[in-house]
Amino acid sequence: MEIMPNESQYSNINWSESELAALTKEKLWLENQLLLAKDDSMSFGINLKDSLVQVQFKGVPLIQAKINYIRPANFLSKANAHFYTTLFAKPFQVLDEQVNFAKKPIKRMKVIAGADAVALTKESVKEKLFYWEFVTDNKLRIVLYGNNSIQDSIAEAPSFTKERLKFELKRKSDNPKNQNYHPTLFLWINDKEAKAIYRSLPKYPKIIFLN
Repeated sequence: MEIMPNESQYSNINWSESELAALTKEKLWLENQLLLAKDDSMSFGINLKDSLVQVQFKGVPLIQAKINYIRPANFLSKANAHFYTTLFAKPFQVLDEQVNFAKKPIKRMKVIAGADAVALTKESVKEKLFYWEFVTDNKLRIVLYGNNSIQDSIAEAPSFTKERLKFELKRKSDNPKNQNYHPTLFLWINDKEAKAIYRSLPKYPKIIFLN
């Protein structure tokens, strides 16, 4: 009989002991990777502790990308043992998503009257920065943005207030009647890496989390 991790075995841990709390979170992260090792599909890992997101298969990270910005910076850092383990004692899953990027590459063609269709080059098509918003089955909302870099290594800082306002306005206009609260995490990673990660994942992937 398969034994699933049970949040109750962790919820009585003294979470005020920061070292003990950190070790428990690491243990949950590793246990969840072992659980995902039994799946035959890619999954997504969000590691706020090391500022990384990753795609993993059979528990082995295949793609990793640095998180350039996290908002709020202390996301769920004050959660008590019961709340944290209720959310993250096992892998959770994307339920609903909005994204501005196709899973499969789309070849854009330019049609000129009286001539054959011509494939557009990258130079002639300005791609939007990546945007992926999803709600999970443990009632979290995660918004992942692609952001450009300057001087190869320094990430260009987004306007956090502007992006947050745009997000709130969009959410209210999309569904004004359903304003259920979900703890929301905003992440920014390199645009090209964000797109590569999204394309490598299945639709509605499973997720593991560490902070």
